[in-house]
Amino acid sequence: TALSGWVSELRTDDGPFALVTIQFAGGDILKVFITRLASDELGLAVGREVLALVKAVSIDERNFAQTL
Repeated sequence: TALSGWVSELRTDDGPFALVTIQFAGGDILKVFITRLASDELGLAVGREVLALVKAVSIDERNFAQTL
Protein backbone atom coordinates (compact mmCIF):
# COMPACT_ATOMS: atom_id res chain seq x y z
CA THR A 1 0.00 0.00 0.00
CA ALA A 2 1.34 3.45 -0.92
CA LEU A 3 0.10 6.48 1.04
CA SER A 4 0.75 10.01 -0.21
CA GLY A 5 1.64 12.67 2.35
CA TRP A 6 4.31 15.15 3.40
CA VAL A 7 6.99 15.31 6.08
CA SER A 8 5.63 17.40 8.95
CA GLU A 9 8.49 16.73 11.38
CA LEU A 10 11.99 15.28 11.12
CA ARG A 11 13.98 14.59 14.30
CA THR A 12 17.59 13.48 14.45
CA ASP A 13 20.21 13.33 17.17
CA ASP A 14 23.67 11.81 17.43
CA GLY A 15 22.26 8.29 17.02
CA PRO A 16 21.85 6.30 13.81
CA PHE A 17 18.10 6.86 13.39
CA ALA A 18 15.76 9.67 12.37
CA LEU A 19 12.13 9.95 13.47
CA VAL A 20 9.97 11.05 10.55
CA THR A 21 6.39 12.23 10.99
CA ILE A 22 4.28 12.02 7.83
CA GLN A 23 1.03 13.98 7.63
CA PHE A 24 -1.78 12.84 5.33
CA ALA A 25 -4.50 14.94 3.69
CA GLY A 26 -7.22 13.64 6.03
CA GLY A 27 -5.24 14.70 9.11
CA ASP A 28 -3.85 11.27 10.02
CA ILE A 29 -0.16 10.95 10.84
CA LEU A 30 2.39 8.17 10.62
CA LYS A 31 5.58 8.19 12.70
CA VAL A 32 8.45 6.02 11.48
CA PHE A 33 12.07 5.43 12.35
CA ILE A 34 14.50 5.24 9.45
CA THR A 35 18.27 5.41 9.35
CA ARG A 36 19.86 8.84 9.16
CA LEU A 37 21.67 7.63 6.06
CA ALA A 38 18.33 6.83 4.36
CA SER A 39 16.97 10.25 5.40
CA ASP A 40 19.99 11.96 3.86
CA GLU A 41 19.87 9.87 0.67
CA LEU A 42 16.16 10.59 0.23
CA GLY A 43 16.70 14.29 0.87
CA LEU A 44 13.94 14.38 3.47
CA ALA A 45 12.99 17.77 4.86
CA VAL A 46 9.91 19.27 6.48
CA GLY A 47 7.33 20.01 3.79
CA ARG A 48 8.67 17.48 1.28
CA GLU A 49 6.05 15.29 -0.37
CA VAL A 50 6.61 11.56 0.18
CA LEU A 51 5.04 8.19 -0.45
CA ALA A 52 4.86 5.90 2.58
CA LEU A 53 5.03 2.26 1.52
CA VAL A 54 3.33 0.03 4.07
CA LYS A 55 3.71 -3.73 4.16
CA ALA A 56 2.30 -5.73 7.03
CA VAL A 57 2.61 -9.45 7.47
CA SER A 58 0.29 -9.39 10.46
CA ILE A 59 -1.55 -6.91 12.63
CA ASP A 60 -1.80 -7.17 16.40
CA GLU A 61 -5.50 -6.49 16.83
CA ARG A 62 -5.14 -6.08 20.61
CA ASN A 63 -3.14 -2.85 20.23
CA PHE A 64 -5.20 -1.64 17.28
CA ALA A 65 -8.49 -1.86 19.15
CA GLN A 66 -7.12 0.24 22.04
CA THR A 67 -6.23 3.15 19.77
CA LEU A 68 -9.70 3.56 18.22
